[in-house]
Amino acid sequence: MATVKKTDFDKIDEAVEQAAIEEAAAALDVKQLVKGGKFYGLMPDGRIIEVGFDLSLSDVDELQGEDALGQFKLILAKLGKDDDLEYLQNVSMITASRLAEKYFRVFERVTGAGLGE
Repeated sequence: MATVKKTDFDKIDEAVEQAAIEEAAAALDVKQLVKGGKFYGLMPDGRIIEVGFDLSLSDVDELQGEDALGQFKLILAKLGKDDDLEYLQNVSMITASRLAEKYFRVFERVTGAGLGE
């Protein structure tokens, strides 16, 4: 962990702060892969979360009113991915949110591809 001194605040400028933000974001990022009709998210600690795209209309109805992270957690619960759900409860909120956002971006692309878009 970095040690911070009062004098460090005097050295901050826009470029230094932006570099620090980018470094923090990269450390919490999730890599994605689509293979065999499934989404795979590689978490910063090396864990891989696998989720399919085959949701029923009743599944989608249950997701209404939730934010992306809440929807993703409901999908994991529906698919019986209790270990992954418990894991997400204990990772950074930013990392969990990025995983959910990336899943839904790919979900939209898969849906669009199926419609010829």
